[in-house]
Amino acid sequence: APEALPYLTHFSRDLDAPSHRPDPNRPMIVRGPVAGGNDAYMADDIVNPDLGAYDENRQQVLMPRRFPLERLKWVRTPAGDGPEDPEKAERYFGLRWQGTHWEYVHARSNGDLHTLQDVPANREPDFFEILRATVQCGSLGRQYAARGHDDIDQRLSMHRLGGVDASVNLNILEMGACIIDQYDEDSDPTAIELGGPARTYYAFGKEDVPYIHRLSAIPYRGQVLSGVQVYMEDGTPAQSEAYECTMVLQPMLWRPHQVVEGSSGPTKFRIRPQHVDLGGGSIFYMTQGWTVPDNGPRPGWVNRANAGDYSYWGGPNYRATKPEFFPRTFLGSDYIDITVPVSSTAFREPQSVHSPAHAQVAGYTIGGNVDPIPVRSGDLRWNGLPSSYTEVSGFVVGYALTARVEPGSDSWRRLTVGFMRGDPIEVMMEYQAPDGTWRPYQRAEFTYKSNWGHHYTRPTPLWETEAFHWSSYLIDPRTARFGGLATVLAGGLDISWSGLDHRMTWPEGSALAFGRTREEGVRPGWTGPARNTGWNWNGGSPGWYWGWNQAGVAENNETTWAEKGDGGTFCYLDPDDVMRPGVAALNEYGSTALGNPMSRRYQLSAFGELSEDKSLTGRPRILNRAFRSVGELAYAFRGTPWRDIDFLDPSSPDAALLDVFRLYEYPDPEDLASDPVVAGRVNLNSASEEVLKALFAGALVEDEIVGNGAADLKTFSDDQAAELASKFREWVDSEEDDKGPLLSMADLVQGYSPDISSSSHLVEAPGLARTLSEILTDPDDRSINDRRESALRALSSGTTVRSWTFMLDLVVQSGSLRKSASSLEDFNLQAEQRYWIHFSLDRFTGKLLDVQWERVNQ
Repeated sequence: APEALPYLTHFSRDLDAPSHRPDPNRPMIVRGPVAGGNDAYMADDIVNPDLGAYDENRQQVLMPRRFPLERLKWVRTPAGDGPEDPEKAERYFGLRWQGTHWEYVHARSNGDLHTLQDVPANREPDFFEILRATVQCGSLGRQYAARGHDDIDQRLSMHRLGGVDASVNLNILEMGACIIDQYDEDSDPTAIELGGPARTYYAFGKEDVPYIHRLSAIPYRGQVLSGVQVYMEDGTPAQSEAYECTMVLQPMLWRPHQVVEGSSGPTKFRIRPQHVDLGGGSIFYMTQGWTVPDNGPRPGWVNRANAGDYSYWGGPNYRATKPEFFPRTFLGSDYIDITVPVSSTAFREPQSVHSPAHAQVAGYTIGGNVDPIPVRSGDLRWNGLPSSYTEVSGFVVGYALTARVEPGSDSWRRLTVGFMRGDPIEVMMEYQAPDGTWRPYQRAEFTYKSNWGHHYTRPTPLWETEAFHWSSYLIDPRTARFGGLATVLAGGLDISWSGLDHRMTWPEGSALAFGRTREEGVRPGWTGPARNTGWNWNGGSPGWYWGWNQAGVAENNETTWAEKGDGGTFCYLDPDDVMRPGVAALNEYGSTALGNPMSRRYQLSAFGELSEDKSLTGRPRILNRAFRSVGELAYAFRGTPWRDIDFLDPSSPDAALLDVFRLYEYPDPEDLASDPVVAGRVNLNSASEEVLKALFAGALVEDEIVGNGAADLKTFSDDQAAELASKFREWVDSEEDDKGPLLSMADLVQGYSPDISSSSHLVEAPGLARTLSEILTDPDDRSINDRRESALRALSSGTTVRSWTFMLDLVVQSGSLRKSASSLEDFNLQAEQRYWIHFSLDRFTGKLLDVQWERVNQ
């Protein structure tokens, strides 16, 4: 019967090759690397070619078949000597194991990855080359472009404009490493080395391990210097002590992911700093408000090339007596080891590796080859740390001198401020592998500065310790992109904090957050972004400590996207000038959104202990298992702060990944000559609502992992499946310009508006995936991208949009005509047979894929 024809889907043939073609009208890269763009400027169509274009080199199309994600099993991080199959790891991924990390060996001599047009003819494109050809290069290589308080920091940083962050290759390698770590079952981060003309770079995958989030240069008072005299302004000797002060680099770590159920990953980690250019640092001094009697005029600011010493006060000259600390150059030989048991909550919120006392409370242990540094009681404390201690952990950079003055004196009449500036430091994080080797998984660059010692007495005998120090932090601890952004922090000894603006304080246990109070988070201070290099800043000229700043790109939610009363929005534009949302862009809870990964999930005690307080489902998730659909690629981090691979927003630069990958290996992967024709896929363009409902019904929305490892499976109900099927069929049958039949699997997500510009907040076209996600009504579900992408995951494997499938109903009759026959009515039927002839055509090449004759018994 005709009404039964829509259900006849038992014959299905499809050419298993991508049908995605880059939109020729898509936004292109608008700037070169030295102006805030990336190194693919003017090469959009070369880097992202038509995947179906003919390749004269191989006498075939550029990408004749999809890449099986099952091959990711060949690049699991080896637990011992090497990978399971080195030949397959190199053939399919270009990776060669080097004992502690992978090396990418398919690159050109200058470190550049091959385009699909110039892949050597003796092999297929590898995994990373396919990624590079598929992800829109205008979304990659995003750089930090703020004006610095001190321009020297920006000029020295390897993350400066035109630096390492502009590399599309490194961004792609990082995305690929993150995909590998989602797929493999271990918790050992993937590390990939890429050689280059100037230096070697590394890309790292992401696992549930501690990441360095901040490096602070904190001054502490140490021993009294009995031979140093302190003077009042009039030259009268003061009855006061002078102190040797130690400037200590202290790292802050954060485990920002959900807890991985049944993790057997590493528990011992190592922190090693080294100067990027081995240039060390410098120490210089200034005094404020007075001269130093009998020791020359006020020194003021001293040139870096002529860093001062302590001879101004007749004290020890550390340049001569301790040259190794003046300035200190870190060679990577100093290290701190920390052990974090799997069950520990340590670093589930950002916490400093502060001291043995803190470690004992917080649930980790400290070791290494650097000794704890003695400090005086009553020194600077940070919220959430032990209330008393006699030593701290960190890396000594240098020493200075400070002193208190007479009770009742103006606090600005102190003796001196010692100021430390260091050249960029690269802090390396390593984990200890099962074979005992130390393997790298993070290399983060920071700058550091510190003002020593506003130590003085108040009218009461209580010591007041106020110190400004430079902290350099990563917007997202999972990536070093943008480098360490600097801010100034301050604090005091007494119960209340310093009278300085609360944006300058950063309590333990709080992530970098947008527009929060001191107790809730931090708004770091820095000058506003330079708009001509791609940041969308619509406000006025901000001051140094301005709340609307880089913190906004981290949270990236509706608050930061909305037009504020002062005209300010703060989200970054990609190199193609499209403003794309982060993982918290759709949250419906505002500043306390479940979908905001920086919202505090653990309660912090006054002594630095963390205990689980809220659901962790807003945090990024590590699967540590094989993918169940191509759509699960969206769990992978894409290398830009708080952005994952996007299969939800219509502005997605990643949608074509749905079209270039398949789940499983081909039956005969070595047979490259045959066309990869596959059977049994549902054609989404022609499937009825009943068939579509069957695809959605029971599909997993979320297997919610809670703290004790239990799982509560949430699936689409029958009613939700029916609503999804109706919405999908309505979209495909629509005659509107931005809807209609799908031409590739990327059309499940992607859609462009002619109004895309640097002033756009979102692409106007809703997109199919976003439209389907609107059936979720629970605020929890609507606030987490992973859940909103669940409908797409149900469609992303086992389906096709590339082929046309037809059925010809053929009736064959045999017989004879009478001699006197004048019409077919005179035909004498002797036998009859009915056939259904099924055949599939590739809609892009017109090639006949297969034919099947089915005899119908009547």
